[in-house]
Amino acid sequence: MIMAKFICRIIKLCAGRFKKCLWRQNHKYPDLIIRDGKGSFITEDIKFEATFELIFYPEKTIIKTQIEKVIDQFKALMIDNNWELRGVIDCKTKILVRNLHLERTSNSNLFFQPLKEILIGDSSNDCFNYGEFPLKGLYIREIGFNHNNWQISSIGSKEKIDLQKQKSKNWNIQLEGNTLTIKTIGTTTEDFHTIANSIALLLSLAIGNAVIFDRQLFFKDDKLILEIWRRKAGYNFGVEPCIPDTEINYYIQKSIGSFEKWSKEKQDTFYSVVNYINSSSQGFIEDRILGLCIAWESIASRWGKRKEAISNDLNPLKDLLKKSIDNFELPENHDKSFIKDRILSALEWGKLYNKLNCLSASVKLTELFRFTHGYSRTISQELPGVSLSIQD
Repeated sequence: MIMAKFICRIIKLCAGRFKKCLWRQNHKYPDLIIRDGKGSFITEDIKFEATFELIFYPEKTIIKTQIEKVIDQFKALMIDNNWELRGVIDCKTKILVRNLHLERTSNSNLFFQPLKEILIGDSSNDCFNYGEFPLKGLYIREIGFNHNNWQISSIGSKEKIDLQKQKSKNWNIQLEGNTLTIKTIGTTTEDFHTIANSIALLLSLAIGNAVIFDRQLFFKDDKLILEIWRRKAGYNFGVEPCIPDTEINYYIQKSIGSFEKWSKEKQDTFYSVVNYINSSSQGFIEDRILGLCIAWESIASRWGKRKEAISNDLNPLKDLLKKSIDNFELPENHDKSFIKDRILSALEWGKLYNKLNCLSASVKLTELFRFTHGYSRTISQELPGVSLSIQD
């Protein structure tokens, strides 16, 4: 009898482990990353130790933990309290997450969502010679060139990338396709992030959909030292590519130098322009046309001639609008000065119309695209002082 009970317990234990394993492998979402950890969850009023699961979904990141009983005090903290998680993951690696939001509770489960970045590894070290950036929305593998002190390439087999592309279509979400790799003599995470961001933005224009990375992996002497998980906004499917796959590498190699010479204001405007263009493939027709018009407006405002002096009739209203915008916190890469200028310019549409005409005349925009061998290619028209497009 005792032996029979013991066998039943073993069977239940094995079944539970098998069920958990099966859930991890055959969950309804594709490409999950699930990592186990243990640590301290801390807020101003509460601190508790618990095991947890860090779950990386294609479109969000969740930290799931359990306590014996969810009390009313936890539910009250769902409104405005920020949590912090300090602990270890994968049994040995440090993890630090600030600005955790208690999203919801279910029975004894707590579900947290990171509002900013997750640091996995040694965050005190900030000198690396190699970085990997899994790119969402990029399903080609022909990238490889040197730029200044950077060695830029991509990794990923054709079979795996093709599979990711098919899964992306089936699920109608962008998944991690190719992985951008960057090598150098030794520099900071911020320097790696800057050049990776520039390449991803240029790829977004060429591919026709937003290309982003939510995870960054940093190595020193071929050893993984630090991972940064930082969600980026937006990864729409966008319009059709304007650069053929066979010329992406040449396009990035020739464009990135010019892009890096731009001021931050011009780079932020370019970021907005690319996203307006790519988002114009979806939604109501009037919204799509409006997005393209705003893209043109952005270019004219940043690269066109300076507008005439404005009248004083609406100055009190304009001052109030400026103050409201200055006090509003925008996501990274959004150009607050342009948004401010655009809102104020809406009161003077006639002057914007003149700027668009001046821009059109200055760059001789007689043709945006022409077709060669069955695909579209960007015409090498340059904005004043700018040389970004491919020379035909």
